[in-house]
Amino acid sequence: MKAVTFSTFGGPEVLEIGDLPTPEPGPGTIRIRVRAAGVNPVDAVRRSGVLQAQMADTPAPYGLGMDVAGTVDSVGDDTAGTPGHGEAVIAVIAPVGSNGAYSEYCIAPAESVAAMPTSLSFAEAATLPMNGITALAALDALALSPADHVAVTGGAGLLGGIAIQLAKARGLHVIAVAAEADSDLVHGLGADALVPRGPGFVAGIRQICPGGVDGLIDTARLDHAALAAVKDGGSFATFDGLHVADSAISVHQIWVRNHVRDHGLLTQVAEAVTAGRLTARVAKAMQSTEAVHAHQLIESGGLRGRIVLEF
Repeated sequence: MKAVTFSTFGGPEVLEIGDLPTPEPGPGTIRIRVRAAGVNPVDAVRRSGVLQAQMADTPAPYGLGMDVAGTVDSVGDDTAGTPGHGEAVIAVIAPVGSNGAYSEYCIAPAESVAAMPTSLSFAEAATLPMNGITALAALDALALSPADHVAVTGGAGLLGGIAIQLAKARGLHVIAVAAEADSDLVHGLGADALVPRGPGFVAGIRQICPGGVDGLIDTARLDHAALAAVKDGGSFATFDGLHVADSAISVHQIWVRNHVRDHGLLTQVAEAVTAGRLTARVAKAMQSTEAVHAHQLIESGGLRGRIVLEF
């Protein structure tokens, strides 16, 4: 099978298109014929070598990609009740120790697979699994009540936009921190207010909520700078390993790797799409042979959606 891999750490140019053996599903797993794979910033981080300690026991070539949309090709034992052969599915997988999502076929644990919403194309569906479960995990950690105020930094990005939509679905008042040029985008996603990003964003949030917001989802990784926007007793979701000692704010570390087998969260993502509460944003659909260019684009920044590789 064709797959995008890398054997040395470095820039986008280390990515290679090659042939790998088609993997066989074992007990509790499903083989998916990949039609589209999401290209996420974490893929570039993994390729660069920042996370190579996590891959110390994995032989090269290394796989990439966590977001999958495709069709069930084969199932292992102990997968009763899962989508059957030929059914369209979405999945989120851990690429360490596997060929990842950037391949014609991938293996996923059954609990990491859900039926693909019929309203989506494969390219659209591949933008949602990882970011969807990440946003839901953050909202669950914040444990806010309807009518509470939540701020979302990086509101125009894909994860930020998904967090906005899912927060609105829970009845929250959402303040998006984003560029003023993205006002139409974030309001279209459901944000109640836009605060321009930059040095004055905390003051902007506190103009709306003088005592501070009840919760904040920090997709822009502003870390300590964003804590000042949260009220005492509020909660803060970080994706950056932020550590805060003796804080009056509850800080929650959100690691997507802890949720790749959370079938309930993945199912909620699909249900939100079906109910019209969540939309997909494809920045660009590219052929798998264009993986190097895809990584160049995500490293250049400024995307308002997700690049997908089609197989």
